[in-house]
Amino acid sequence: MKQRKFYGVTALLLLTVGTAGCSAVEQTASDAAQQLTDAASKEFVRQACAPLQDGRIDLAEMRVLTSLV
Repeated sequence: MKQRKFYGVTALLLLTVGTAGCSAVEQTASDAAQQLTDAASKEFVRQACAPLQDGRIDLAEMRVLTSLV
């Protein structure tokens, strides 16, 4: 009886640790994906705004492009 109880408690502890471990891994992966998304978004904005900032596109052309989007 004591041995069965010991194995039951051990299995419960392993299940709890395993579940918490997977949750932590999932959260870390989610955080990393969010950081990559943020970085990609910033890079897209940087590249999209570069022609306007360096004068290759003037404000009138930008208005036309903005109206298309």
